[in-house]
Amino acid sequence: MKKQEILQEIGLLIRTERIKAKINTKTLATKVNISTPTLRSIEQGKNFSLKSMLKISEALGINPTLILFQALINVDFKNVKDINTMTQMINILSLRMIDIMEKELSD
Repeated sequence: MKKQEILQEIGLLIRTERIKAKINTKTLATKVNISTPTLRSIEQGKNFSLKSMLKISEALGINPTLILFQALINVDFKNVKDINTMTQMINILSLRMIDIMEKELSD
């Protein structure tokens, strides 16, 4: 799994949630105290911090853990066809999520 794929998926999910909430980029960027180009960059999956994702998630009223989990599922399960493989991958993803969050929060 590539970091860039996960970031792109998170960005897409954030954009989707922003659009569902009927909030434009300028309004959301102002609300979370980042520039509009920075928010656009995040939505395009460019490199961003967990702190930014947490602020954006909070502003949109969505659980950041669910965004991360959904992004990991979308990236890892693209070609999964059977339930046993899927179950094993969910277990692995749970451990990865813990590792990612612990690493980001310790920085």
